[in-house]
Amino acid sequence: MAETVNPDRPRRSVLPRSLSLSLTLAISIGLLVLIAVAGTLGVATTASVRNTLSLLQDKANLVLDNVQSALFDYLRPAETMLAGLAREIEAGRLDPGDNDRFVDTLRGGLLAEPQVLSIGYWDAEASMVGAARQGDRVLEMGASGPPPPQIERAIADSIARSEAYWGEAIFSPEIGGAVLNRRQPVFDGDELVGYLVASVSVRQLSAFLAQVGRSVENGRVFILDGEDVVAHPRLGVTPLPTDLQPVVGALSPDRPLPSLRDIGDPALVAFWDELREERAGDGDERNQRQADPFTSAALTARFVEVGGDHERLFLMRRFALDGGNEVWLGTHFAASTITSEIRRLLGSLGVGIVILIVSVLLGVLVGRRIARPVIRLANSAGHIAETLDFTNAQPLPGSIFTELDRQANAFNRMVGGLRWLETYVPRSLVRRLVDKADGESVVSVSRPLTVMFTDIAGFTSTTEDAEAEETADFLNHHFDILARAVEDERGTIDKFLGDGMLAFWGAPEKLRDHADRALRAALAIRAAIEADNRERRAAAKPPVRLRIGLHTGPVVVGNIGATDRMNYTVVGDPVNVGNRIERLAGERLDVDGEVAILLSEATLEALSEPPAGLVDLGPRLLRGRSEEMRVFAVAPAPSPMPA
Repeated sequence: MAETVNPDRPRRSVLPRSLSLSLTLAISIGLLVLIAVAGTLGVATTASVRNTLSLLQDKANLVLDNVQSALFDYLRPAETMLAGLAREIEAGRLDPGDNDRFVDTLRGGLLAEPQVLSIGYWDAEASMVGAARQGDRVLEMGASGPPPPQIERAIADSIARSEAYWGEAIFSPEIGGAVLNRRQPVFDGDELVGYLVASVSVRQLSAFLAQVGRSVENGRVFILDGEDVVAHPRLGVTPLPTDLQPVVGALSPDRPLPSLRDIGDPALVAFWDELREERAGDGDERNQRQADPFTSAALTARFVEVGGDHERLFLMRRFALDGGNEVWLGTHFAASTITSEIRRLLGSLGVGIVILIVSVLLGVLVGRRIARPVIRLANSAGHIAETLDFTNAQPLPGSIFTELDRQANAFNRMVGGLRWLETYVPRSLVRRLVDKADGESVVSVSRPLTVMFTDIAGFTSTTEDAEAEETADFLNHHFDILARAVEDERGTIDKFLGDGMLAFWGAPEKLRDHADRALRAALAIRAAIEADNRERRAAAKPPVRLRIGLHTGPVVVGNIGATDRMNYTVVGDPVNVGNRIERLAGERLDVDGEVAILLSEATLEALSEPPAGLVDLGPRLLRGRSEEMRVFAVAPAPSPMPA
């Protein structure tokens, strides 16, 4: 019999009385997140692999560009010197036949450019007059009659080319080693009448490249001509390593350069053998490049295992010195320099993904009611992240849920702690570092900056009768004046040093006009101190007398300090020079009044235009330096005459 259904009677639910919302949300949203994350990671991983290879090649090119640029800068004085001498001879203003005057001119050039070993002039009869460096002296040299075979070959090659170029390395008996030589033809009209030759020691070049290598990934920089070593850091060591002494001692005009197998660099030998074996029997250059994915027309890069326990990354490219034959320029350094960065990046990415997933799951578990305080927290944190304003941050209310209540309390305690932190860490510096967001801002790099040192003259006598609290209030007020002037010009306050301050311009954000901004800040400080001193005199207090020193130069800037206590600061010789200039400013206080501003010649050259009231104090010997430096004072504007 069919059951009669009463439409007025409530229907029984065929579903369970209740479902676990947290379980339902966890399963449904978890699956969606899994699908989304898996797809995103697949796309991101593919893009990351391509980007990583591209970035590696870009970094490799950048490293070699820096090395090659340093090499060109090292050799450029020889090129410039010979070109200038050739012009003087061709114009008749310098006569090689006037032996004394000509040799004096060459001697002056060698004294100005220490990397140039010798300069000589060969005429059409193969007679030579010149000057050469011998220890700390520069001596005259000359030759007549038939030259040695290697010189005959060089003369014939120079006549055939009739253009300025770098010739092949030749053996110099005087120094017992090879030299690179720059050859510059000299013409009388269209007739070749002789040529100038400047030599550069291979050992000195090797020592220079060793310094370059330490500044570029702490690697070894080398130059190869086939399997012959033109330059290598081990050749620049003084005294030579024991194993290299017989190698260098066996060099001769017929074999002026050691081979890479004699140089004592097993990593370089392993790299060269691996490269040669891979390309053996393959004469097609296109196939050679395709066989090595890191090889292009300008770059060869590869990882080479050395001794089975560590890897070296080799970067090498072919290039030609001006007019010369092609050689190999390369460097190699520990592969961990790059691979460790990649591992840290991948580890950070994994941690970020885990945190993201956990955050999403936690949000799903608590539901809409718990979402409200979470959103409130996110909004408050986002506001703080955007404004870095901890003073006006509103505290979060408590919650009936234990975890959310603890979260609110922790957030409120964090804001309270950050309010104290804000007292010690400049908000403007933190904002600029956050805005950069590329990591370059905090990594220690060398960059041209303008630094400012200030110091109160006679601070002890000014405050000797004051209580500790009064002294602290005085310094806080004084540093507020300085800080406003520095930050108005986008400067960075490094630290307060007792009653002094160190600030700089040009980092973390790069500023083309860092010198102009530093000077404007100094002038603003002068105006503010003078105005403040008028109030101090009215209150029967002694005026503040302030020294300011400015200097511009390349410094190391970035995070420097212990692992758990970093400072964003600057170090380097220009910082010390700036401090010395500030000390020197005390001599101008009786002349310039309450605030004396001194700047170096380097800062003056970096300014877009010289300031009004500039006074040349001439060359001054700063404490701790062996060379004099020109210093300038910026005198205050004259007071207007009373009406």
